[in-house]
Amino acid sequence: MRIVKKIAMGLAAVFLCGLCFGMVQEARQKDLASQVIRLHVLAASDSEEDQTNKLAVRDAVLAAAQPIVDGAKTAEEAKELLSDALPDLAAAGETALRDAGCAYAVTATLSVDHFPTREYEDFSLP
Repeated sequence: MRIVKKIAMGLAAVFLCGLCFGMVQEARQKDLASQVIRLHVLAASDSEEDQTNKLAVRDAVLAAAQPIVDGAKTAEEAKELLSDALPDLAAAGETALRDAGCAYAVTATLSVDHFPTREYEDFSLP
């Protein structure tokens, strides 16, 4: 009976350690999420051409957004600046598509959405 109790106590300790680690990671992710504005570009399809065009739109929008947010001191300030520039960001995306010979429409919105965690080389985005 003592061995079963020791095993149960060991498993409980491992579970609690895992739970604590998960809580710390969740807090870190939430902190990072409050400081990041995440760009999400949707392609027209999964075709290779549309995925290539999606990356061109992403690059064009990021290039257009960079000078807009350069002076922002907080995420809230950056959100406000980007919100005012949404038509310009959409136009940058449309220009990238026109240059690629596509006639798709581009819309730009700023919203709170839930995305799956994205793993990058040096960090992950919640």
